[in-house]
Amino acid sequence: MQAAPVGLRILPAGIVVADARGRVHCWAGNTYHSAKSGGGIERLCALGEDRVVTLGDRQQLHLWRMPEVQALGQDAQAGHHVLYCFGEGRREDITRELSRLQASLGYEELRYGEERRVPLVLDKYARAAGDLAALPGRLAVYDEEFDGQTVRDLARRYRRALSQAQAAGEAGEHARLIVVIDNIDSAVTFDNKRFSREDQAYEYEAKRFEQAAKRDSYHLAVLSQTNDEGRRRQGAPEKSDIARAKVLMNRAAFVVTLHRPITEADRTQTDKDGEPGRRARTWIAVRKARGGRVDELEFATNPRTGQWFDPQQAAF
Repeated sequence: MQAAPVGLRILPAGIVVADARGRVHCWAGNTYHSAKSGGGIERLCALGEDRVVTLGDRQQLHLWRMPEVQALGQDAQAGHHVLYCFGEGRREDITRELSRLQASLGYEELRYGEERRVPLVLDKYARAAGDLAALPGRLAVYDEEFDGQTVRDLARRYRRALSQAQAAGEAGEHARLIVVIDNIDSAVTFDNKRFSREDQAYEYEAKRFEQAAKRDSYHLAVLSQTNDEGRRRQGAPEKSDIARAKVLMNRAAFVVTLHRPITEADRTQTDKDGEPGRRARTWIAVRKARGGRVDELEFATNPRTGQWFDPQQAAF
């Protein structure tokens, strides 16, 4: 070990030790396994015959399975790196929105608090920004003009940086690079000298995005608006309701569509029994792009902050 031990447990699955630098070790017979938690560890507790729980130096809990030292259910604490390519705004807009949501502040509430220098609002916002900064992982927002090749070059560079951080023990072994393109129209340039139709330019970029994500091993999420048909849909939009749907469907693994009632017609729509209709409710639909069943989840939104949440799971 390269740091002082902070806990030792002898389990049927093996001898488990955690060190202060955040690595969990397990010796079982003639085998040895270890994994990094992505931060320092302060305490180690046993949970059954082959599970342990670690408490991190930022008060995060990790669950591990022995003897392979496999992290369980800790995607949120894995320290993922996110590259957000923002074609319609500024870097400050994203970081501000994340901090606002973390603080559970409404749009107008934050604006008024900043203008009037309200201590309670300013303290909540500053504390939320600090909590987000303390989380494992990294967020990089690229808000300059970009095209498809710019995004792929950036993704390759950030994927290389993540690999280097993992090799140095500065990023968790389960950390992944997630690239978000907001939105697809910002990444596609139609050149009538190369393409006879606009959809050919989108197909070209979609194919190259798919190839690059597989080659460089990162997750890619491409955002797109719904078309006119989707905005009239009764509930969560269908796959065909997404702008550039045919192009994106040919390359995507999953399609996630969201509907939130924002117009008066949406909010007042009722079914034959006089109950709120599908358009009046908030939906998230998850579909496999190439067949498979549809999972529709009814959510709710906080009217003050705009946050989405699952009313059936308070800690969603």
